[in-house]
Amino acid sequence: MVILAVVAIPKFIRLSTDARINTMTMVASAMRASADQVLFKAQIQGVTNGTVNLPSIGKTVTVYNGHVAGHWRDAWQHILDIGKVIEWTDVRATCVKHDLCGVGNQWGNNVPGFPIPDNYSGQRGLVTVWPIGYELADLCYSYYYNPQDGGTPTIGTVLDGC
Repeated sequence: MVILAVVAIPKFIRLSTDARINTMTMVASAMRASADQVLFKAQIQGVTNGTVNLPSIGKTVTVYNGHVAGHWRDAWQHILDIGKVIEWTDVRATCVKHDLCGVGNQWGNNVPGFPIPDNYSGQRGLVTVWPIGYELADLCYSYYYNPQDGGTPTIGTVLDGC
């Protein structure tokens, strides 16, 4: 039994790590797909800065330069549909209510481990999503950053702590 435990625990831990990494990678992919859909809707509606109507979900979302705003309540809680509730959570809190938590309208230099992109404008516009039992400081999250200055948004993951 002891030998089984010694062999099985590292494999189980690695499976859990792999599952979190895969989840965060899938969330980043869903963010990209959602952002692309809003961009297309903005182009069709001729909206560069303002609100875009999304009839399929009965909501409007804010865009800057045609790209979805980096704001949780004004945009991402409505468009990021991965089949799970993603609850708004304070940027310094542990995710405890749902499988995933999210926050937006953050400064990039305010979020631990965020890889500051070349187009970092210093503006708010960072959205992050992280798994249950973690906080952003644990370095396991997906992100979307809209520089709000005409630059193209950056989407990715920070997986060092998963």
